[in-house]
Amino acid sequence: MSTLPTSSNQPVAVAVGGGGSATVNQVATCIQCGYALQGLPTAGKCPECGTAVADSLRGFLLQFAGRQYLETITKGLSFVLNGILAMVILMIVGFVMAFGLVTAGGGLTAFSVLLTGASTVISLAILWGYWQFTELDPGSAALDTERSSRKVVRVAVVVSAVVAVLSLLIELSGVAGSARGTGAGAAVDTTAAVINGGLRLASAAAWIVQFFAVMRYTRLLGQRMPDAFIVKRCSMYMWLLPVLQTVGILLVGLGPLIALVMYWNLLDRLRKHLKSILATGAPAQLPKMAG
Repeated sequence: MSTLPTSSNQPVAVAVGGGGSATVNQVATCIQCGYALQGLPTAGKCPECGTAVADSLRGFLLQFAGRQYLETITKGLSFVLNGILAMVILMIVGFVMAFGLVTAGGGLTAFSVLLTGASTVISLAILWGYWQFTELDPGSAALDTERSSRKVVRVAVVVSAVVAVLSLLIELSGVAGSARGTGAGAAVDTTAAVINGGLRLASAAAWIVQFFAVMRYTRLLGQRMPDAFIVKRCSMYMWLLPVLQTVGILLVGLGPLIALVMYWNLLDRLRKHLKSILATGAPAQLPKMAG
C-alpha cells in the first residue's frame, strides 16, 4: 500500500491490487465537482465531471485546486478590491460636491439620496465579491475550519445586504413623505430614526463578524499558497485593524484610512498569487516583506 497527499493535506491510502492497479482507499473528493473518489482507480477519471482522479490527490495547495474554483474566488476578490476603491472615490467626490452644494445653498437632499443610492450599489457589489470569494472548494472536503469560516462570512454578507437595501428604502420613503408634506411627518421621522438606529447596530455587528471570519478564511488560503506573510499578517490584523478603526480615529482621523489600506494590500497580495496560479500554474514570486 502506498500513500498520496489529498486536498486536505492528509495522506490518502491507495490500495494496490494484484494486477498492480491502485485505488483510492480513504476519503478524497474531486477538485472540480466534489465527487467522492474512494474506491476509484487512481489512473481513472471522475465519473461526474471527467477530471483525472490523480489531479485530486496531489495536495491541498491552491495551485492544485480546480480551475473553476480558482477563477471564482479570484473574481470575487476583484469585486471586493475594486469596490473598496470605488467607495473611497465616491466618498471623496461626495464630500467635495456636498461642500459645494452647501456653499451654493440648495439641492442637498436630492444629492444625499443619490449618494446613498450609489453607495448602496457599490456595497452590494462588494458583498457579492465576498460571496464569490468564499466559494466552496470541491476538493477541500476535510478542511472543516475553512468551511466554517466561509459559512460565517456568507451569513454576515446576507445580513449586510439586507440592511443596506432596507436603509436605502427607508431613506427614499422619508424623502417621499417630506415631499408630500404629510401631517404626521414628525412621527414618521421618529420611527425612521429608531429603525435606522437598529439597522446601524445590525450592520456594525455583521461587519465585525464578517471581518474576523474573512481574516480566518484568508489566513487558511495563505497556508494553502503557502505565503507566510499572509498567514502572519492575518493573525496580526485581527487585533490591529479594529484598534486602528476605533482608537486610531484619534490620529487626526487617519486610523480607519490606514486600516483600510493595510486590509486592501493584504487581499491584493492574495489576488496576485491567484492570478499567477491561473496564468502559470504557480503562485507569484512576491517580496517576502519583513514582519
